[in-house]
Amino acid sequence: MSKKALEEARPRARVVSTEEVVARIRDGVRAAGSQVAYARQHGVSEADLSNALRGHRPPTLPLMKSVGARRAIVLEEAARA
Repeated sequence: MSKKALEEARPRARVVSTEEVVARIRDGVRAAGSQVAYARQHGVSEADLSNALRGHRPPTLPLMKSVGARRAIVLEEAARA
């Protein structure tokens, strides 16, 4: 497979906010029926899930992974005049 074909086949990534990740987690909890059910289905900590949903802590890596998100570092360079 050519490099171009590989790039086209790869899903596109986009930058999202912590709030959007938490909203997706919240939707998943709603679909699962409860926080306990969601935590069991995704193998994540109930305490971490609760803390993220209440805004006490940012989502952990396992919680992010449960909604298809990953942590990344974004570098924005200022435009040169």
